[in-house]
Amino acid sequence: MKVFITGANGFLSTHICVELLRRGYFVRGYLRQRSKFRGDHHASLELVEGDIRNADGVRAAMEGCDYVIHAAALTGQHFPRYSDYEQVNVTGTLNVLKAAEALKIKKLAYVSTANTLGCGSMSHPGSEDLLPGPPFTRSYYVKSKIKGEELVRQWGQRVPSVVVNPTFMLGPYATADGSGKIVFMGLKKRVVFYPPGGKNFIHVADAASGIINALEKAPAGSAFLLCNENLSYKAFFKKVRTASPHHPMLIKIPCFALTMAGVAGSFLRTLGMPTSISYTNMMILCKGNYYTNQKGRHLLPESMKGTTDAIAEFFTY
Repeated sequence: MKVFITGANGFLSTHICVELLRRGYFVRGYLRQRSKFRGDHHASLELVEGDIRNADGVRAAMEGCDYVIHAAALTGQHFPRYSDYEQVNVTGTLNVLKAAEALKIKKLAYVSTANTLGCGSMSHPGSEDLLPGPPFTRSYYVKSKIKGEELVRQWGQRVPSVVVNPTFMLGPYATADGSGKIVFMGLKKRVVFYPPGGKNFIHVADAASGIINALEKAPAGSAFLLCNENLSYKAFFKKVRTASPHHPMLIKIPCFALTMAGVAGSFLRTLGMPTSISYTNMMILCKGNYYTNQKGRHLLPESMKGTTDAIAEFFTY
């Protein structure tokens, strides 16, 4: 069986490729630059260069495959306009769906984000049944992923699909300018300023396994949260501090200070300046962003790796 995976050089996609190959699949990875693939090369791995925004290129690269995992996405939080996200996360998704229909793909797994679903508290975490609310619905990235999910559902009769919604992922191949940034903040500093909110964390290898299991087992039309450990930012950075040789001092940033910074950042965005500091992003940092994997637990490994394991791996990769 051949699996076509978009964004093959991404943090999550690298782990999906590794796990697919371990399970005996032939993998065709679609990516902008072959040289940026971070996994090991394999006889059953083919890397094809292309742009997800190019409909003809997507279809040509998908030719001969049986399944699709659409993981390519623009995830950076610094882009100042919705159109920046729309081109990749919406138009790119439509290109994938059109190609999958034309080539009679057996099943597609669409990788979204937990933030398209309603989060909750530690005692009453969010689930697949809850709708998202502010500040997440004001995020251009989240808006684009909600639209991507809508497209997948609209095309459901033509392309059998399942949606997977992973939370914040950590583990090998994470970079200092990607999801690994939150760990490097604590590993390399004497003082760490942490926001008042929190989030759910999952080891990226567990998320990759869950996505492949959803492709193999989940009924078309379903959606599943892939998540593990709910932690406040304070609790998270305590784990980082334990692993860090510097044992940094932890200082909480009050929400009003983040609000002021967010207002300033949003003003800069109106001037066209790219920055991850915006009112919406700062409000997200003030919120407890917690979820449960009760519905999708059967798709995840029986023994899951915790956040402590993921942090420890930053010293070995």
